[in-house]
Amino acid sequence: MIDTSGLPVIDAHCHPFTDQGALTSDRFTELVSLACVSEEAFATEIQYHRRRSIYVRWLVRQLADFLNCEARLERVVEVRNRAARDHRDYISRLYQACGLTALVVDFGYPEPPIDRAEFSKDMPVTVAPIYRIDPLIDELLKEGIGWSEFSRRYEEAITQAIDRDGYRGLKSTIAYQTGLDVSPTSRTQDQGLLALDAIGLRRGGGTKKLLNHLLCRALELSMEFDVPMQVHVGIGDFEI
Repeated sequence: MIDTSGLPVIDAHCHPFTDQGALTSDRFTELVSLACVSEEAFATEIQYHRRRSIYVRWLVRQLADFLNCEARLERVVEVRNRAARDHRDYISRLYQACGLTALVVDFGYPEPPIDRAEFSKDMPVTVAPIYRIDPLIDELLKEGIGWSEFSRRYEEAITQAIDRDGYRGLKSTIAYQTGLDVSPTSRTQDQGLLALDAIGLRRGGGTKKLLNHLLCRALELSMEFDVPMQVHVGIGDFEI
């Protein structure tokens, strides 16, 4: 059996976060399950199932070991709140305990954006930011501009992010927007032009064709600048 416990760990898919201060048990499980409940009628039932999910139960046990306390949610949250009064020290001890040495961070979520410099200053490990292309696409679509300006500004924004703003790679969430069935022929400029026109005229299929083209162009730019392209293929938003 190979012992990997001493190897350094890099979190290759994460997002910036802020000091949450003292948590309640319900807020703790909300953060763990990556969702908040706005429907009051279902809140109690959803919290019941959250608390009994395998991931929450596993995390409670892991934190109980780390905090040296009883493995019960309310007790773990209580001890965690005391330990986390010094936010940076608490994060440092957590990362040291699991051997975490670097974060590959997508700053495109949450909204509004968390300041890169402030977050990096608070982290006790290396932060490698990656540039998420989806908010850029949404912003350009809202402006209703033509294809020539759209494509120019799209490429300029990505180029600046990598070449001048210190981003170490690109990211797309196309998997849960329109799916991963992306043909290499989507890279042609004609497809981008026709797809944007189709969106403007409210014809079907335009959005998928446009996103396919823009993903291919982002991949080409990542190769030009020799940086990785991360494609989110797991759970996410609910477009598809």
